[in-house]
Amino acid sequence: MEKSTDQKRNVYIISLVLLCLFSLLTGGNPRSWPAAAVSAAPAQGNTLLGLTRTNDRGRLSYDLLINGDFTYHSFLLSEPERLVIDLTGLELAPALSTDGLVDGPVKGVRVSRFDKNTVRVVFDLEYLVGYKLERRTGVPGGVTP
Repeated sequence: MEKSTDQKRNVYIISLVLLCLFSLLTGGNPRSWPAAAVSAAPAQGNTLLGLTRTNDRGRLSYDLLINGDFTYHSFLLSEPERLVIDLTGLELAPALSTDGLVDGPVKGVRVSRFDKNTVRVVFDLEYLVGYKLERRTGVPGGVTP
């Protein structure tokens, strides 16, 4: 009996919840929709596959979809206001897009190679907000690792 060299890899998800009341602060209508910016190309190795956004009745959250092992560090910057997440040990998926991720206090999302070991995700903010990061393992709907 041959051993298979193919192993299924878990997709790790860093869930970012912005601790703000979007509908109360902006007067916007509560709404719920996912927005995805996920690369269609197959991932090789440890890869940032994409980002998704969910706004559920004013609770804004983002998921960073990651294939493989990594570590992360996050921090806030001011003037201009930004939330930065550094992901160590990852590559960027080809053609990863950040389209459709702007919502509430998030004015823009940028993803780039910061140094040879680090992928940086930057959330440009209207104002500084509290946030919570949570690391989960699973296979999110619509993404095939």
